[in-house]
Amino acid sequence: MERERPRRANQRYREEEVHHGIASSSATVDGEKVVEILPKDVAQDNEKWAQSIVVYVVGTDPTIGAMERFIMGQGTFSTKPIILYHVDGYFVVRFANEEERDKVLCSGPHHLLRRPVIMKP
Repeated sequence: MERERPRRANQRYREEEVHHGIASSSATVDGEKVVEILPKDVAQDNEKWAQSIVVYVVGTDPTIGAMERFIMGQGTFSTKPIILYHVDGYFVVRFANEEERDKVLCSGPHHLLRRPVIMKP
């Protein structure tokens, strides 16, 4: 049975908390602790990941080394892009700036191991 989520209007926030650099307001609703993440923290994370893309290769699961060679073959970069493996074959590639990200996004269509590559900012 799925629990019903409390409506925002019914939530009463009692205290301000800071955990791992994230400020949040918390309340107890029906015996459960409910936390609201403040917009300023979301904005900080959006800025941090704005120069990143999510990459998926259709039909295969390449290694991080293969993905690194593929990305480095798309052009020259001021710093080496950071490549993180996520779940189910998805990669997150973080560039030094948005211009380098856009250069890779706009240089397609892309193929890796004879498979199409899907990239999203």
